[in-house]
Amino acid sequence: MSENFTIKQSISENIQDVNTFFDNIPECEDDFTFLQDINSFETAHLLLQESTNSSNSENSKEWEEDSATQSITTESTEPENDMSIPQVTEKALTACAVVDIVDGKIQCCGKTENLRRLWQLVGMWQLDKLMVESVGRDLDKLGVCYSHFMFDQNKLHSEGIKKSKNILESLIHPRRCRYCGINYYFFSRGKFCAEHSWKLLGKHIQILCTGQKSCRALEGFEPIIIKAQSNYKARYICCECYEKEGGHLHIKPGRGKNESNCHLEGKHEQDLVNSLELINKWIISSNNTQLQMKILNLIVPALQILDSENNNTLHNTFIKLPPSLFSIKTIFKLYKIKINNSNLTPNECSQIGSNLAENLEKSHKEFKNFQLLESPNSLDEYQLALPKLIYSLFKGMISNLLENKRKKANKK
Repeated sequence: MSENFTIKQSISENIQDVNTFFDNIPECEDDFTFLQDINSFETAHLLLQESTNSSNSENSKEWEEDSATQSITTESTEPENDMSIPQVTEKALTACAVVDIVDGKIQCCGKTENLRRLWQLVGMWQLDKLMVESVGRDLDKLGVCYSHFMFDQNKLHSEGIKKSKNILESLIHPRRCRYCGINYYFFSRGKFCAEHSWKLLGKHIQILCTGQKSCRALEGFEPIIIKAQSNYKARYICCECYEKEGGHLHIKPGRGKNESNCHLEGKHEQDLVNSLELINKWIISSNNTQLQMKILNLIVPALQILDSENNNTLHNTFIKLPPSLFSIKTIFKLYKIKINNSNLTPNECSQIGSNLAENLEKSHKEFKNFQLLESPNSLDEYQLALPKLIYSLFKGMISNLLENKRKKANKK
């Protein structure tokens, strides 16, 4: 029985074919098709276009040195690269090939009991790369566990959606993640999921359906963010980058437990402030004076709320929720707006040090036990004894250094 679930060792010829395939994916030309609706948001859209055009030549050298971005420029967005899954039922199945949050981390599900055929799913799922490559051309051998099969059918999509999509349209899409530039495989029935595919400022993106079950990282905000009607030159985003950039995959609760909700758990509390800081950095870092003047002219009228009469009017006006931090980050990524936070001047570093010292002095109550800092019994004890400001400072520096080393290693 176990033989049915044993994944075949990857044949060297198959791996070579896969590597050759990704190396020869045609370069994608950027599509700058813009929305034609004349409204207040069109101005912001045009400003973004101006900024992109003015910064492309100045930042071209930086982009060439960015290994992740360099690989992204050759990403596949063409449907002819998709692979159809034959509907064969006689062959033994691999373990569940779906990538999801399992035991608290993003990894292949790998369950081997009560399996179904992968092509019986309907939504957009990321697949385990090694498992897809191990079956070679026999894509019909890929399996999915009963748990993911039922979740996809009954919880993740509206009732009856399977009837609207022909099972013969089950596809595997070899794509590179728009953020990290790493090659992945994605499954969907049909070219895209109409319920969970989006169009941001004229560009299509594909996000895992399970990332939109409870997280509102992507919501309509016309005309900037709208539901996609096709997958034209769609950019894909992998599970890890979706979570890293502000989204959250759905975590299936255990028996007798309530479903987790990233918004109720406060995981998006800083999104508004972080979004404002991100847009602020974009404006300040731009070398386009005309762009900065236009944006300032758009922002200045907001000062009217300081007047008491206008302030009362504002309180009586419905305020729509703005796009999420993930949406803003993704728009910048799609339009290659690179915000460099590393070029600090000596004066800025000095100011950061002064601000840190002032905040440490205000939070001196955190220094409750100097003995733990001088002679800790364990690393965890030392970490807990450190003021949060100091701990966060070193965490940010070390994490960034490790991430840069990882990118360089992947490039090799």
